[in-house]
Amino acid sequence: MEYFQIHLRNFFFKRITPLVIYLFLVHSTGSCFSQILVSGILCDSTAARVEYANVQVTAGKSYFLTSDSLGRFFQSIAAPGSVRIQVSQINFSPWDSTFMVNNDTTVVITLRSSLKNIKEIIISAGKRNDNNTILISNNDFSFKSKSLGETDLLGILQQKTGIAHSSEVSPGLNVRGMQQGNTGIFFGGTELFGINHILSIYPQFNSDAIGNVHLLKADFDPCYSGYLSSVMLIEPDHKLYSEFAGGAELGILNAKLTLNVPVVRDKISAKISLRRSYFDLIADAYNNRGKNVLPKYGFSEINTSLVWHTVKKGIFSLDFFNTADKIKFDDNDLSLFSRWKNYLVSGKWNVPLSARTNFELLAGYTRFNLNVIFTKLFDHAIQNDISQGNVSAKVTYRVTNTLKCDLGTDFKLSRLNLEASSADFGTVDSSPVTWKVPAENTALFENIQWFPARKLKFKAGSRLEIFHSDTTYMDLIPFISANYDLYGYTLNLSYSKQIQYKHLFIPTGINLPLNIWCPSQSDVPPEKASHYNISVSKTISDNFNLSVSAYYIDLKDLTEFLEGNYFTSLRFTTDLGHGYSKGLETGFTWKTRNIEIEGGVTISKSKRKFPLINNGVWFSPPFDIRHKADFNVLYRCGNKWVFTLSQFIQDGFVMTLPTSIFIHQTGDIAANSNYEIVPVYTTRYNFRMPLSHRMDLSASYSFNWSGSEAVIVFGIYNLYNYQNPYFIYFTPQVQDNSRIFLQSRKKSLLPMIPFVSFKLTF
Repeated sequence: MEYFQIHLRNFFFKRITPLVIYLFLVHSTGSCFSQILVSGILCDSTAARVEYANVQVTAGKSYFLTSDSLGRFFQSIAAPGSVRIQVSQINFSPWDSTFMVNNDTTVVITLRSSLKNIKEIIISAGKRNDNNTILISNNDFSFKSKSLGETDLLGILQQKTGIAHSSEVSPGLNVRGMQQGNTGIFFGGTELFGINHILSIYPQFNSDAIGNVHLLKADFDPCYSGYLSSVMLIEPDHKLYSEFAGGAELGILNAKLTLNVPVVRDKISAKISLRRSYFDLIADAYNNRGKNVLPKYGFSEINTSLVWHTVKKGIFSLDFFNTADKIKFDDNDLSLFSRWKNYLVSGKWNVPLSARTNFELLAGYTRFNLNVIFTKLFDHAIQNDISQGNVSAKVTYRVTNTLKCDLGTDFKLSRLNLEASSADFGTVDSSPVTWKVPAENTALFENIQWFPARKLKFKAGSRLEIFHSDTTYMDLIPFISANYDLYGYTLNLSYSKQIQYKHLFIPTGINLPLNIWCPSQSDVPPEKASHYNISVSKTISDNFNLSVSAYYIDLKDLTEFLEGNYFTSLRFTTDLGHGYSKGLETGFTWKTRNIEIEGGVTISKSKRKFPLINNGVWFSPPFDIRHKADFNVLYRCGNKWVFTLSQFIQDGFVMTLPTSIFIHQTGDIAANSNYEIVPVYTTRYNFRMPLSHRMDLSASYSFNWSGSEAVIVFGIYNLYNYQNPYFIYFTPQVQDNSRIFLQSRKKSLLPMIPFVSFKLTF
């Protein structure tokens, strides 16, 4: 405790106190502020730009503008505060919205010809859409990656450089040679655990409820930490609606309903988004006809957002997220019943305290709960539960026109509860085994942004992290980056240290709800990563952008789970090691009024080394993807048709195969009876799967139907019907000389599949 007090005292006196004194001195001198740039992009329902529209921007005084040939407008305002934007154009309904602006902001506005406007996405100008920071707006959701007709958020991200494509049954994000548990997911500012709709063909999130998404691969912000690889920030749609609107969608996998309700005009709005899959209903009808048994799998999802805009007290928002999944399978050998749920509630208050100061308060609660029962072959009952509450506060202070700083604190309390009742292979022992681990996480962070010159930007910060379970860990995490613009080139250099206090154990090898989060303890220390990144981007014209990034990630105190029966024991053997990930990412985008082409190539390498694995020799983990390439095209034909094509190719994942076999003989081998082939494993991760690649094609047609806008999406998944390998298995074969050998075979899942969906906006 004395050690902790000394470090905490040094942190305040050496870092916080000088900064506070400096802020007071600068504030007392009455430094002035630079103006804030408010810009916008106007689009129609097909994402085509709307030109020559009348735009009125009101921020203390009114400015009257006209959008250019690319649907853009720009206006500088004097200080942070409330901004109202009104848009009118003869072919579209009027658009009117008010929101708070604290820094340079871009607004993407979708105008509706059916007199129903829907989406507004606010994008901070400091977030560049490059290889290191990926931004996806709701406007992108409407036209990019479709998973059998429905917008797939993770599918869009996997088309970016440095992010591997997952298999059909293992949704998740493997970013820059790291496992999926190394990417943190924050919904409305609160962490999510266990997001998993089985099969990656089911999108993990309902895009209708989301405003925009940021994925940070480098140049991290001190207010987000706790994960080695990356951070995904999902911001719900917090638009104020002036009139009732909504939409309904029906596809071959899911049905969706979205309602936008103006509770108090121009002050309070609510958004409700519902989603329900119906494969379980199809399985019921199929199984009742006496056909082969199909597993019954289905899920339901509810997203609700409430936003309240006030003139003096800022913006209040409340977000609720709930998913409920259930699967049931029964045949002669195995009976399985499982259900899992995810709850999240997150509230945020954002208020400008003055023209220079902004305050943000966030509070949330999240919980993931799994219950699964296996019978017949063996009897097991498992419960996996993790919950976490969080409270954070942040103050943003604009010191001068070239200096801005953030100060904040973050507190999290998490509890992990694992329980297993088991009776191995028909025994009667069903005594429960329980493992309960509470953990507390407290952090203080600071972040300073300095613009010493017009084209030069520095950002530096630190985060003091204190984690307590059965022992206490304390770490000081630094962040620093620099951006420099020169002759149209943008150079970025960044360094950051990441520490992860939660470890994901994946017992099946793929992303399933059975995965276990294990908090750091005395025998399982936190994992550490040092990120080094350099990137160069060039805007060749208004329509073409090229970027190159090189990175190196040094990994220490990595945890590998060696042994442990998930069903009969909750004690797992771990080993500590180290590793690295490095790579080169090259991407480009080319956009015109009707065509968007995007592509990228990733060359990377990821290695790990553990004393107790593969005799302490370096090896490639399963998510080591050496080569990856993506190519995506979007073409708008008139105001009604939109065509998309996506193609990817990447190296296969690394897996473990037996190196030899053992024949357990109980009868006559020549008669091909009474023998059992037992595979022998001597090393882990010793085989790389063949290449994976796929092409998807889709088209959407928009039209007016009874005063509402309707969209039909149809296309083909896996256009040329390539059988991507999912796993390798072996079947015994007997030669003429009675010699037994194993024949390797490739298992694939999804062939070419046509799809269609229908969406109605009212």
